[in-house]
Amino acid sequence: MRRLKNLLLNAFLVSAVCSYADPHADAVYAQIRDLKHPTQADYRLIQNYLTFGNRPFLYRLKDYEQRAKDIKIIGRRPREVPRSGSVAVNCAPNDRNRCVLVYSSFNERYPQGLERLVDLIKHSDFKGHVLYRVGGWPDVEGGSLTLAHLPYAFKVCYFKEAERLGFKRVFWLDAAIVPLVSLNDIFQTIEEQGYFTVGNTHSVGQHFNTYAAAAMGITVEAAAQMPACSVGILGFDLTNERAKKTLDRWYEITKTSEEASYSSRPELNIISVILNQMEMTEWLDLGRTAGSKTRIQPSTVFWIDRAFVH
Repeated sequence: MRRLKNLLLNAFLVSAVCSYADPHADAVYAQIRDLKHPTQADYRLIQNYLTFGNRPFLYRLKDYEQRAKDIKIIGRRPREVPRSGSVAVNCAPNDRNRCVLVYSSFNERYPQGLERLVDLIKHSDFKGHVLYRVGGWPDVEGGSLTLAHLPYAFKVCYFKEAERLGFKRVFWLDAAIVPLVSLNDIFQTIEEQGYFTVGNTHSVGQHFNTYAAAAMGITVEAAAQMPACSVGILGFDLTNERAKKTLDRWYEITKTSEEASYSSRPELNIISVILNQMEMTEWLDLGRTAGSKTRIQPSTVFWIDRAFVH
């Protein structure tokens, strides 16, 4: 334990500066007339780069490399165009206390998973808003479109959008998730603790590399002693100072140290490192989730229904 604390302290003291930037992506964004109001043609330009562009550092994602190439922020079919919305559930339209974020690309059955989750929340006892987005990119009006080439950066961008819209407590759920308890209880934990997530079965180091570690100012050895969380279920109370600093640091690292986003579990590794550094590691035990319907127990909090979206 003492060694881990020393490693975490060193992580704060190390200030590795990463100068990497993707010039090919920059050239794509330079062709977009208004980055805060992209058109469908602009999204198709970005999509073409994501799928066919020269992205030399994707190999560092290993088994996630093909996923990063295949992600569809806009589809080929007429109905596969970006759309988004906000639903006030059991609350006033101007209420900004609680917000659930749900995002889906146009891959496989993720849009159907999003629709199922939004509908479930709409008909629950939850009190708050649901922000949903199918395709496109979150927080474009906040200037986040230029992060669209970074694997899984849409998650932190959506948190920043919710923050920009004035929401106090924000909870991300992957489109495959089915909550089995009242979301009001989850938000109560977020308010009391400042954050909410689920633990994982491995350390950060298992899916890390020296480049991403250096971009975050730590070593792979330090990362090997850091438990990883499950970033598909993640919430912050943005009125809580530590939680606010955590989100700000996540966004800043994504924006300024791009190499941090090139490991085989990019956003999971980034936020797990930061949560460890902030000593925010009181996570729900992974055993309280179920990977299939047959494994649901009375104590299960979330059903991770990957079979539905794949």
